[in-house]
Amino acid sequence: MRIQNIARVLVCLVVSMCGWIPATAQQALLSGENVDDPAAPSRVLGPVDDQDHYAISARPVLRHHLMLPASAPADPSQQRSKPKLRAATEARANAVKTGIGIVYTCDPSVPASTCNYLNTTVAGYYNNIFTNANANIYIKFGTTGLGGSSGFINLVHYTPYVTDLTNKAVKSSIQASALSAINTYATPAYGTQNIMGISVALGAAYGFTGLLGVNAAETASCTPYTSGCYNEVITVADAASQANGGFSFYYDDQGGTEAANQYDFYAVVQHETDEVLGTSSCISTQNSSGLSDDCDGPDPGSKGIPSPVDLLRYSSPGKLALDTTPSTTAGQYYSIDGGVHYGIGGDGGSPKVYNTLDNGDDFADYISSFPDCGTNQAVQDAEGCPGEDAGLTIVNDGQSEITILNTDGFDIPEAAISSPKPGSTLSGSSATFTWSAVSGATDYAITVGTTGVGSSNIYASPSGGPATSQAVTGLPTSGTIYARVFSYVGGFWTSTDFTYTGGSSSSPTISLSPTSLAFASTTVGSTTAAQVVTVKNTGTATVTLSSETIAGTNATSFLKSATTCGTTLAAAASCTVSVEFKPTAAGALTGSLSVVDSATGSPQTVALTGTGVAPLTVSLSPTSLAFASTTVGSTTAAQVVTVKNTGTGTVTLTSETITGTNATSFLKSATTCGTTLAAGASCTVSVEFKPAAAGALTGSLSVADNATGSPQAVALTGTGVAPLTVSLSPTSLAFASTTVGSTTAAQVVTVKNTGTAVVTLTSETITGTNATSFLKSATTCGTTLAAGASCTVSVEFKPAAAGALTASLSIADNATGSPQTVALSGTGTAPLAVSL
Repeated sequence: MRIQNIARVLVCLVVSMCGWIPATAQQALLSGENVDDPAAPSRVLGPVDDQDHYAISARPVLRHHLMLPASAPADPSQQRSKPKLRAATEARANAVKTGIGIVYTCDPSVPASTCNYLNTTVAGYYNNIFTNANANIYIKFGTTGLGGSSGFINLVHYTPYVTDLTNKAVKSSIQASALSAINTYATPAYGTQNIMGISVALGAAYGFTGLLGVNAAETASCTPYTSGCYNEVITVADAASQANGGFSFYYDDQGGTEAANQYDFYAVVQHETDEVLGTSSCISTQNSSGLSDDCDGPDPGSKGIPSPVDLLRYSSPGKLALDTTPSTTAGQYYSIDGGVHYGIGGDGGSPKVYNTLDNGDDFADYISSFPDCGTNQAVQDAEGCPGEDAGLTIVNDGQSEITILNTDGFDIPEAAISSPKPGSTLSGSSATFTWSAVSGATDYAITVGTTGVGSSNIYASPSGGPATSQAVTGLPTSGTIYARVFSYVGGFWTSTDFTYTGGSSSSPTISLSPTSLAFASTTVGSTTAAQVVTVKNTGTATVTLSSETIAGTNATSFLKSATTCGTTLAAAASCTVSVEFKPTAAGALTGSLSVVDSATGSPQTVALTGTGVAPLTVSLSPTSLAFASTTVGSTTAAQVVTVKNTGTGTVTLTSETITGTNATSFLKSATTCGTTLAAGASCTVSVEFKPAAAGALTGSLSVADNATGSPQAVALTGTGVAPLTVSLSPTSLAFASTTVGSTTAAQVVTVKNTGTAVVTLTSETITGTNATSFLKSATTCGTTLAAGASCTVSVEFKPAAAGALTASLSIADNATGSPQTVALSGTGTAPLAVSL
């Protein structure tokens, strides 16, 4: 994408208001200077990329739209011309809007009750009609005429805007008619600049980025739809401005009678809200030098740029008036059907005109009888001129701005015919037209004809209430058939057009049921259960079936898993096609089941939708634990396994268990893992080895969860070593009574290695209470003792005192039960006394 940077000044000012603006500021505005930002960067203009959805960046410049009060009528008893408040005629349980809708933020000077009424009744008017009109609007009192709106100018490329409108799947009849006329004009609007002005709300609705909002103080640009940033600021006349203009405000929610010199506060705000959304034209001529409403393009000497409203500006049928040459003759007018009519229902007697006269009038709003109201009604006065618009069928109070904003691209919920398939060939002279229900619609109607789009020479239903189907007879069996279905939403009728080809009843026909399959959100790589589509021959002749294939943007994420369909399908017979969803990527995925056959309307399709969910993933580190050889029954120090959530969603942990052949030889000694593990987070599991048998032992640490590959496992290995054993024989030595100081003959203890491995001998010592009365007199034991081998230790008794004496021979080694002991006992006797 390429962003174009331009430095230019765009200011819209009502000349009649110049007396309200300080002379220095007035001169700066009219001379093209920006009084708020005197430092202008040099202009750099890059090549145009028609696919760019970035706003063309420029030095932020505020554009002001002003609305002046009507002059006091000559007859004091006569009402001034005033805008009327439009309110939703019916309450709606379910709002049709997507997004924030219209939201008013009020300055502290605006009473809370007034702000509440703005956000219910006034905002509700728009939110009950449009699906994609979203705007944050700041409301305040200040110095102005009657009211005004200010916001930063946003320029975008013309081509992607029109392309986006054209490519919409469902368009209202008004949008389709207007676009058809726009698309007949081959040259980009206003020369080769390919640039147009757009409101923040409309730009955002069509995916343009880089748009500029305004802060409440109107001193800085900001990013729309963020805190403290507004699409535009609406200023309503404060007490001083009201006194200066000789009027005051009436508040609809406070009741009472609106006096002749009063204006409805909410009607003024509502009119300015129309401007904030996009009813403003960029066409204005202050003098013969060209445009002075600051909708000029970035190039020196530019002829200007259009707003969306200006794309429907005609000088005669079929001739778009895409120039800005001042004229001395009125005649450029708004039309949604290529200039053929002034309004959708006919000429209506008066055109909705653009002020292109070289007469010094600019294009802001005068609520007066001249020049905008009276003989000509101005496009920008979207609410019409009260009491002066009789005869107009589409540009009356209320409906006018709905029409303009709808052609701009703000969508009204439209009923769409689902059966018969739009564009298909009908079978026979009758058909039942079925359309989708629209949220908030309280009434539907349909017309069917052959004389052109919107014709009703075959059938014209009265308003039919909530019914969403209508049987129509008398259809031709050839030629084009036009159907228009109407929806009554928010107090207004809207419509959508469809075309068919007449066909005889013998034409083979196929129906697919259901016409769409929606699959549940599924992890990437996983496969859902199959859903079944029934293919039925609804005609009277055999149909040849050629193929059933998956097509569309994400075709590889859907599988035709089974079919009972052959190569032919007899009249009234059915067969089935099974489809599974196996997403190959995360996000919303679409495709279609396409059935190619010999029936009318082939290929028939079933829409396929599903959402791929990024897989939950867990890693275990390390992936194996090897423990050192360990004596059976002994326990090693713990080793730690780290469990990490390597995915983008929270993982549910079910358990961490020891499994496998020798599971009882391994222990989960500790864990920091809970029941869930956040994305990127880790926990640990500690494992110990306590062999239950000798030999190579294996097991697994198994972590069960809802991640891909569950349960994840860590291999556990270790060797159990049979214990070293030593026997002493005998286990006790009893010595005969012996005179103190005398030494007995030695008794021998045999030390035998009864195990299967070499035993390390550390020492053989005499211990115990009377250890000094026993002597280790000899030993054949060395430092090791082979398996099955024996050695001996000789012990003597030499009592050091009279009486019963005890001790132990203690053998220290690395065998189980070390040290092993032999009990020693003997009695010391006092020596015989001899006297001479």
